Amino acid sequence: MALLKGKMNPTMYWGVSGRGFKYGDQVMMDPEEDSHMLAVIDSGTTLMVLPQVVFDKLINQIANKMKDDHDVNMIHECRSC
Repeated sequence: MALLKGKMNPTMYWGVSGRGFKYGDQVMMDPEEDSHMLAVIDSGTTLMVLPQVVFDKLINQIANKMKDDHDVNMIHECRSC
């Protein structure tokens, strides 16, 4: 897998072409329909950056799964919901 260069990776991160995103059995970003994105490979960070549409779908799936667990509190401000 080649590292991305140019417009998609102007800061020259250790990045490759992200072609989809799946959480469990739920497809959040379909590689056949959605544009590719920069996927940064960095095992030394706890940061995850996602496109807004993928984040919204993911956080809603997690919130729905955890809604009955009263030990978990989630605060989410959805800008596109």
